[in-house]
Amino acid sequence: MPAVVVAETFRGGPTDAPVNRLLKAVGRVDVADEAIGRTTGAAARERRFGGDRRCVVVATAIEGGGAVILTGDAGHLGTLAAGDPQVIIERL
Repeated sequence: MPAVVVAETFRGGPTDAPVNRLLKAVGRVDVADEAIGRTTGAAARERRFGGDRRCVVVATAIEGGGAVILTGDAGHLGTLAAGDPQVIIERL
């Protein structure tokens, strides 16, 4: 799971129980390193998106060798992941 997803969902209180269960099930949080930063910027430029969290999520999947991304924003993430068959976008 990308760290940016944790930042978006974690609030430090009792409502974090579902987030904590998911983090435990996933088992690791990926750090945004230079490679992810560069892939994020390239994806944002190529697809005319700002370098926002969606780009970071897709870049983390690309740099990790592929992933299934579960999201309520399948349209935008699908556009960002276009061309990488190892990144699968699933609508929640």
